[in-house]
Amino acid sequence: MPARATEEQEREHEGAPGARAPQMTGASGQRFMRLDIKQVSPTLTVINGARVVYLGSNPKKTQAWGHTILQKPVQTADGVVRILKEISKAGFSNYDFSKYGEDGEVVPGRLFQSPEDKDLDGRPFSVCEHPEHLRLFLRGKSADGHPEYEVLIPEAYHRFMEEYVRRKERFRTTVEHDYKDTGGVTARHSVLAIG
Repeated sequence: MPARATEEQEREHEGAPGARAPQMTGASGQRFMRLDIKQVSPTLTVINGARVVYLGSNPKKTQAWGHTILQKPVQTADGVVRILKEISKAGFSNYDFSKYGEDGEVVPGRLFQSPEDKDLDGRPFSVCEHPEHLRLFLRGKSADGHPEYEVLIPEAYHRFMEEYVRRKERFRTTVEHDYKDTGGVTARHSVLAIG
């Protein structure tokens, strides 16, 4: 039997705000809130319905990234069973961009349909709902430096993904800058005594 989900758990899994921290009032009348590691740790939102379209020419293109998305059946208070998606740090996610099946025939379900965008229409795509994988696909370049993938985000998640990518790229460029400033020695190198 599936586990019952509280409203707060559902909001947490769906990435919606609204989880409340316990509050208390001190002797001076000042209000305090407990800080919980779950509230401070960044949680990733599953991007339902996102697509990655492959722009390259490899007919058997596949890509694998670490981490995966788990699907958990939960029963709501009114008895309805819903599937909640949760990002897991375990496992791998494999993305298949091949146009052809095992029999050598084109698989129509793997081809993106977009009559208004002729550049994407008929190209192989894969569903990708992990925000970090979407960011990595967005950074993907072919050997000649052109984008290798087109990342398509549902409108409801667009702002979240913009902020996520902006934050991650800012961190990445800071780390690269610091790495150059230290002559190529990072904190990891110094801890491991690698020179």
